[in-house]
Amino acid sequence: DDDDDDDGDISKCQCVVHSAFAGVTQSDLICTGCGAVTSETCEDTIGLSLDVPFARTTPAVELLDCLNAFTRVETMDNSSFSLRICPKCSSAQGMQKQMSLKRTPRMLVLHLKRFAARGNDGSRQKDSSDTAEDTNVDSDTSDEDRTHATGFKSLVKTHVHVEFPLVLDVSPFCASNVKARRIFGDDDVAMKAQRAHDVKYKYSLYAVIVHSGVLHGGHYTCYVKRGDGEWYFCDDASVRRVEIDEVLQAQAYMLFYG
Repeated sequence: DDDDDDDGDISKCQCVVHSAFAGVTQSDLICTGCGAVTSETCEDTIGLSLDVPFARTTPAVELLDCLNAFTRVETMDNSSFSLRICPKCSSAQGMQKQMSLKRTPRMLVLHLKRFAARGNDGSRQKDSSDTAEDTNVDSDTSDEDRTHATGFKSLVKTHVHVEFPLVLDVSPFCASNVKARRIFGDDDVAMKAQRAHDVKYKYSLYAVIVHSGVLHGGHYTCYVKRGDGEWYFCDDASVRRVEIDEVLQAQAYMLFYG
């Protein structure tokens, strides 16, 4: 692109990839004292990477749970040396961060993060939901086969099933609705009025990529929907027609909505 104003802005690029997949995410910094948004940072993206919980009590989670986690308010490091002066209340306060979708793409790509960090001692880095032995993490292969060194950590794969819908409405995760929910709450009348005036952003599933194996020795297969609505499973040169039930049971690694 020769236009200097568009330099680095992939959402304005006219190439096939960016015109189809480019969107914009928004990151808000929120004062914990007065609740004011102290900054809004927008970033171009060609897909969203969503955390997959290492579930202890259930073998499955919903895609909406992953999207809710993506837009959940996150408390930042608020130790005394990292406090910031809020321009609204003019006091040193801790900050929270919240992600949302500023501009949705024509085609939505969702990457499910199925690999988590493992420490030097071989223990998996735990999250707040960890309570017992995780049966959904690779256990049949050796550490050498199932992990990939990344400095002082390595990665281990989770096999938690993510239930995904055929039609996905992302309007609850768009910036205006995320802000309204933060201010008014889910059940407030004002919140419902705000959502009533918003355009619904609905996407239909058209492809699912599945990853089998380990990080450095895996194999990719794909379920794809043809123009007539029929679904097909593609494994290298092998292609066969499948029923929708098989598609919905796939251990998705990437989801494509359009």
